[in-house]
Amino acid sequence: MAALMTLYSQIDPTTYFFLTLVLVVLGAIASSLLMGFFGLVSTSSPHLIQSLTAGQGLAGMVPSLVQIILILFEQSPNAKTKYFSHEKVAFYHFVITAVIAFATLFGFLAMEANPEYFNKGTASVKYTTVPSDEPNTASEDEFLNLEDIEETLLASETYLDTPISFWTVFHYILPFSFSVFLTFSITLSLFPAITSAIVSLDKDSAWKVRLFVPLHFVVYNKDFIGKSLPVQIMLKTPFSLMVMSSARLCFIPLLLLCNIHFGSTSNQNGIFGDTAYILILFAFSLSNGWLGTNILMKAPGLVVDKLKLATNTNFSTNENNVDREQRLINRKHTKSHLSSLCGDLMMFSLSVGLAFGSVVSLSLSYLLQNY
Repeated sequence: MAALMTLYSQIDPTTYFFLTLVLVVLGAIASSLLMGFFGLVSTSSPHLIQSLTAGQGLAGMVPSLVQIILILFEQSPNAKTKYFSHEKVAFYHFVITAVIAFATLFGFLAMEANPEYFNKGTASVKYTTVPSDEPNTASEDEFLNLEDIEETLLASETYLDTPISFWTVFHYILPFSFSVFLTFSITLSLFPAITSAIVSLDKDSAWKVRLFVPLHFVVYNKDFIGKSLPVQIMLKTPFSLMVMSSARLCFIPLLLLCNIHFGSTSNQNGIFGDTAYILILFAFSLSNGWLGTNILMKAPGLVVDKLKLATNTNFSTNENNVDREQRLINRKHTKSHLSSLCGDLMMFSLSVGLAFGSVVSLSLSYLLQNY
């Protein structure tokens, strides 16, 4: 739909607006599904969270690079001959992005078809694959079925001796929630509304004028480097995470002192040149990726450990004498459920931070254009 909208520029403005809203809703649904994965991986190793965030950051880099490549083909160095029209450039951009998305989907389906993809907890479940052209001689209990998988996972779960309420979990995860809220609200308050309005001071260079703003997306999307750093450099206390998240407030005045240009309005008092701006932007993106991933990796494990100490609650696997129905009821009181709840609360705080940051960004844009 997005590719077709770029080709047919004569679409009625009202129709174009509603089609854009449909795309926004579809994008929001896809983002919510991605957020759900964080709750799932929170029940496993923190390194899975780091892998998920790093992959997300790398995915953001691809469209930025594609955009620059297509711009290079769109206009020749003498700025007179165009290889592609604007509409075709946008069309190819969406097509390449769609190809990458479908390639990722097919890769996931291929991985899911692999028996090794199943949870390690099902390793003790016996299963056999019978070719469709051969008679079925295996007994029924030799096949992998969902009930056996669920039974095996329930038996291997660690259960709480004492149930913990939602508000107790929320109380202990609040410092981490504040940190992730502050980190992403600062990020969205500046990127991309403010940063994309910063232009090059070198007006004589046609390439700089043409590529400066698209290049800033490439620089920012290098936050996937920061998302890989927690494996080597990790902050381990809620206080240190809150301090570092609050320290990112310094990026607001730093970026506002660059060469911001909104239409006919320009920041003539900007004190930072192009090189300084790129370095500030890189530090801004690096800190976003590093802190955001660090918080998401540490929160579930630290909160569960703190809850164990504070509530004097232990986890045990002594559920062999409890029937299956009772174990299903008790599943809300397992360690994995607690970790998943922590992950979901972190994603909620992240989403609220993004929403708040967008409001701040809109306010800053209005003030910069009118005052």
